[in-house]
Amino acid sequence: MVGYRPLGQTVGRDYARTEIKMRGELRKGMAESAVLVADKPDAKVCWTFERYYKKTYLTDGIKIVGWPKSLVWQNLSGITGLVQIGFLLQRWQDGTLYIARVTPAEREAALLDSRKAAPAPWCAHSPPKLGRRDLKSHKYRPKTNPTGRPGRYERNGPKSAQWVTAAAEARAE
Repeated sequence: MVGYRPLGQTVGRDYARTEIKMRGELRKGMAESAVLVADKPDAKVCWTFERYYKKTYLTDGIKIVGWPKSLVWQNLSGITGLVQIGFLLQRWQDGTLYIARVTPAEREAALLDSRKAAPAPWCAHSPPKLGRRDLKSHKYRPKTNPTGRPGRYERNGPKSAQWVTAAAEARAE
């Protein structure tokens, strides 16, 4: 894919800001830990609650432990500020924020109530799907046939005769 770089490899020597570098270190550490703990090469941490619950918690069998109660659990890109990212990175390095396996009892409880799987009291959810964007909007329809495609049905002329004959007139009366 054009423009894609593996996690942790930047364009230049370093990141543009310290905050972005710290966020990258945290994200890379969590991704590597998810693969190790789940023992699956495709295991990853999803950052919306719905995907976290289905993919990370139920499918991969891992969870995030130690997320601070003062922060909304959301994608790391949404958490801004050097203080907040530094706080999360420090907790990750200390071992108070870590990834662990889900026990069978926790999994059963989460199947009954998905909120039991939440890594924090407040979680960011996916925006609702509101349907198609183009509902009730006008669609341009050309008056001619610019692409030369055939019509929806064949137009092979009128179905009645061009002139009314004397015999047809007599039958009508």
